[in-house]
Amino acid sequence: MNMSNPTEVLATFKLHRNISDIDIERAARLREIWKSKKSELGLTQATASELLGFSQGAFWQYLNGRLALNIETILKFSYLLKIDPRDVDPNFPSWALPQHVAHSLPSDSLLLLEGYLRLSARDKTIVRGLLDTLSKIEIA
Repeated sequence: MNMSNPTEVLATFKLHRNISDIDIERAARLREIWKSKKSELGLTQATASELLGFSQGAFWQYLNGRLALNIETILKFSYLLKIDPRDVDPNFPSWALPQHVAHSLPSDSLLLLEGYLRLSARDKTIVRGLLDTLSKIEIA
């Protein structure tokens, strides 16, 4: 594959398609990064999925290669985990690398994420408890 050809690269990142060996490799790298970074960043799967705008089920599916990671999703995870997108996909196209990933997240999500990442471990625990409580409240 010619990685400088955007059409060919985008074909490997289509949203709904069969999972390829490349997808499984990307997911495996992401899963290992997640395991090594979640404690350092004070993140749980529930908090991370909320910050990224995914359901917990989708979050799990991305980490386990059940859902293919597209460019936007890799950028979101990269920002959350403070990594280079090429850590997930060594062949991540250079033309898709942003100077800053802010454009791939809605501004309110970005502010929420940045604020959360600045919290102390104690405060992150409080926020996770609040999110858990709020997720159980039924709104009529």
